[in-house]
Amino acid sequence: MPRVRAAVLAIAVMFAGCGRLDFDAESGVGSDGAPADMADASIDPSLLQGCELWMKLDDAVFGTDVIDSCGGDNEGVANSGVTAAVDPVRGRVAEMFGGSSCIIVPDAPSLRGGSALTLSAWVYATAVTPESYGLIAKRTTNLVDNAYASFIWGANFGAGTPNHAYVDIVGVDNRGEEMTEPFLNNWKQLTTVYDGSLPVPQRVAIYIDGQFKTFVAEDAASIPVPMTPPDVAIGCLPLNGLIQGLVGYLDDAVIWSRSLSAAEVSAWYDATKR
Repeated sequence: MPRVRAAVLAIAVMFAGCGRLDFDAESGVGSDGAPADMADASIDPSLLQGCELWMKLDDAVFGTDVIDSCGGDNEGVANSGVTAAVDPVRGRVAEMFGGSSCIIVPDAPSLRGGSALTLSAWVYATAVTPESYGLIAKRTTNLVDNAYASFIWGANFGAGTPNHAYVDIVGVDNRGEEMTEPFLNNWKQLTTVYDGSLPVPQRVAIYIDGQFKTFVAEDAASIPVPMTPPDVAIGCLPLNGLIQGLVGYLDDAVIWSRSLSAAEVSAWYDATKR
């Protein structure tokens, strides 16, 4: 059934009561957590321990100060027409149009990963494509300064109907794991957990909608920091520039500098589903 959305214009403030509290920039506590007034009252504060970036993406307008609700110290810049929209299920979200339409967060030590990392985002793709749709990525290009990335990709080079989930942690672009999950025209939460202290076969775990799906083998015990660390891209997958952007909607994009447990991933899904 077609989904009805309306672009958020000046009257978008009317939708502020969708179960999310406004961010108070004066109450920031840094990059290792967030006080209650930065988060939904329903979320257990322990889930936000180690939270370095939380883009709720319920800004009324996207511009040069896209809000970070984990400490407020990693704001982003919207590129190429990222638009605020109202979704009938999730309330205010970010609408993206492919290519370089994404949000860039400047590099910071807190976003570099180290030996533990968790990435999570809600995604609703409205088209399949032979290109990858980046969700959260920190890299310069394929095989260059590639710290981490989560993305979806059109089945059969865009000819199939589902989009498949992939994850690429550390260095080379060979860590993809294909999963036939219906990201197309459907809200799904993709969460990736990296823990360098675990045995190689279990260092990267992928969850969809709070449920464990698979492990992805990773040799590296920590994410290396290149001489020129790249920025973080929310909604596109850099390829010598901003490109391979999501066509669709994105919500609640989060980076933790720790590995969430399976129980915490499930709790985060429950806390952020609408």
